[in-house]
Amino acid sequence: MRTSLLILVPGVLLTGLLFGAYRLNSLSPAETPCVLGACPLSLHESDSGKTFAYNVGARFGIFLDENNNPKTGLRCAPEGVIELRQYTDSEPPAYVASFEAKTPGTCMLTDKDFSATIVVK
Repeated sequence: MRTSLLILVPGVLLTGLLFGAYRLNSLSPAETPCVLGACPLSLHESDSGKTFAYNVGARFGIFLDENNNPKTGLRCAPEGVIELRQYTDSEPPAYVASFEAKTPGTCMLTDKDFSATIVVK
């Protein structure tokens, strides 16, 4: 009985430690945001869930599929951080939404199946 406790107690403690480390790792962001000034100026549906940082005055575009992300649903909240410049049709049903970073702040750019955090400095 004593020998089994000497094996069981450290085993339980080790299991708890490994589980705790796993849970802490899952709380960290999956991907670090791009560096200010080095973020891509062309975003795609595959960039959903990421964070992008731009300087005031920077212009960038987002390539989206009208079927998955209709133009009418594309919003950045709160408003005023970035401004929609224009929509340009690409190879249908794709389109490009062009934006300009207007004022420092952070907004969440969302549509039906797309979301990205936009940080303007």
